[in-house]
Amino acid sequence: MAARWTPEEEQKLRELVATGQSYRVIGAHLGRSGDTVFHKAKAMGLGSKPLTTERSPTWIAIHRICADGVPRSVHELAEATGAARHTIDCLFYDRKKAKQAHVARWQTGHGAPVPLWLPMPGKSARRPRPMTLAETSKRFRNRLRENDPIAYRVYLARNAARAALKTGKVKRQHAVVCALFGMGAKA
Repeated sequence: MAARWTPEEEQKLRELVATGQSYRVIGAHLGRSGDTVFHKAKAMGLGSKPLTTERSPTWIAIHRICADGVPRSVHELAEATGAARHTIDCLFYDRKKAKQAHVARWQTGHGAPVPLWLPMPGKSARRPRPMTLAETSKRFRNRLRENDPIAYRVYLARNAARAALKTGKVKRQHAVVCALFGMGAKA
């Protein structure tokens, strides 16, 4: 059974909660678990408080990582800090509302655009509109043409054959194919 709280411990808890530290840190000061301290503080009417102060270890780590001014995605920051992506995402959206963080730019590619964040005040970049299917297809074809011209020609030939089959405009079959499969007159 857990030890009962003494009036001195309750007073110390009130003082530590006022400093804005996390319940885990307060629990370390009092020799109790963070959950126990959280529940006691809530029972005392001190409320549950999220880590929104500058004492958040994750936010401090993000500041150190982004000190070079290079914007980073939530995935990169999660890998660097060891925190969950959801935690970092929530931190940034809360800080954005408080004008303490902003989206420096958006990374586009496959799928939805990804925000690249900076943990400092600033004006957020506008989210780009999603690419249409035609734009995505054109981008794919241009990349394929530049990177692998042979695969690009195969891609075009395959699409031309599919279009011909779809519209019923199949060109004459090769003589060998006609002979093997008994397809009537030779080409």
